[in-house]
Amino acid sequence: MTLDGTENLFGSTMNIARMIQEDIFEQFGIPCVVGIGDNKFLAKVVIRLLKFNLQNQETLNTGLFAVHN
Repeated sequence: MTLDGTENLFGSTMNIARMIQEDIFEQFGIPCVVGIGDNKFLAKVVIRLLKFNLQNQETLNTGLFAVHN
């Protein structure tokens, strides 16, 4: 989803991603990962990188991934 213009309502994109993760876990009991990028393509690339980089425990523990130009 695009988060343009939501910082005044919910804070930074990282905060919004954490809120989404928490809501999904609380409502459905399943963990999820969130990819954050300057555009939707980069966000999807970040999620795909997770599949190939399972050794990085820090990013796995937070479930948040960001890539910016």
